[in-house]
Amino acid sequence: MTPTPGPWKACNGGECSCFIVSGADYPVAKVVCGKWGDDYPALRLVGPTSLEQKVEAYMEQITYGEIDPAEAKANALLIAAAPRMREALVRIRNGVLGLASAGIVGHAATIAICEEALAGLENEGLKPNSIGTGL
Repeated sequence: MTPTPGPWKACNGGECSCFIVSGADYPVAKVVCGKWGDDYPALRLVGPTSLEQKVEAYMEQITYGEIDPAEAKANALLIAAAPRMREALVRIRNGVLGLASAGIVGHAATIAICEEALAGLENEGLKPNSIGTGL
């Protein structure tokens, strides 16, 4: 898989109640706000008497929790920042690798942290792109 190219933006800077994060051409994520859980269809009888009743379909939910708007906004902004953070991580890793290849030592821990984070992205199925080398 290749992720949607950045930049990504939270709708109206995260202020919109839709909490949608979009790329240049289309949405990439919808952040949950409010109650969340498993939604499922259900049926009920409606009508004043048993002879006039009809079956009506509606949605029910098994609610597991609730996310308040401030947390949803923070989540949307974090998701929107993902392409920039990924690019920054690749550039940090490549810069430190450049220092190491120039004979400047002492950066092994920084390289290891960057490689671990980038490997996590790779494990999620994200393919390399044109930012620097590797992922």
